Amino acid sequence: MNGVFLRISGQDVTQYLDIQNYAMSSEDVYKTWTDGNWTDHRVIVRQRIKGKVKAGFASEADYASFLNLLRIAKNAQGAYSVNAYVLNTGTTESFTAYIDTDGAGKWDLVNGRQWLVVTLTITGR
Repeated sequence: MNGVFLRISGQDVTQYLDIQNYAMSSEDVYKTWTDGNWTDHRVIVRQRIKGKVKAGFASEADYASFLNLLRIAKNAQGAYSVNAYVLNTGTTESFTAYIDTDGAGKWDLVNGRQWLVVTLTITGR
């Protein structure tokens, strides 16, 4: 672990992440079937990395910069080049992934403060 949890198209976005609740794991992708004796079988086909993490921004400029990164980093198929630290393997992996976002915000209008949050759901192709 080199201190970098997530890169999107080569840009380190770790500084924005809620790393205390970072959840990125590798899981088995398998084909399953049930035989004539009602016994389940699985054949592992490959591994897929997936997870969720929240990114938070105190300024609109940082938030806009992050959204711009997501806009320009998306390829024609809607996927991104990602480097992520995978918790259950202890390794940093490079892979192509889909990133779904869900935004939220909190504003303190009296004191002029804000906190913009984006939940990133990352799923390897």
